[in-house]
Amino acid sequence: MSIFKKLQEKKQAERIRKSEMMQGFTMQAELSATIVSVKMLGGDAEKTNFLVEYANGEKKEEEVENNSSRFAELSMYLG
Repeated sequence: MSIFKKLQEKKQAERIRKSEMMQGFTMQAELSATIVSVKMLGGDAEKTNFLVEYANGEKKEEEVENNSSRFAELSMYLG
């Protein structure tokens, strides 16, 4: 096998590995952005605390302003 052919195969293998890594990163990003549940923990006239659970199992407490788009988004998940 020629050196040129070996080099081509090595570069192809590196491209495939990089592509697989990016796909894995994208899937992880999608899971961490997917909200599974939201609980309202309380708040005041200006801010509200939510406990947000994501599809990757991460739970995060968020304090958001009541007039923000994030408040509207999280409120949609309350049921």
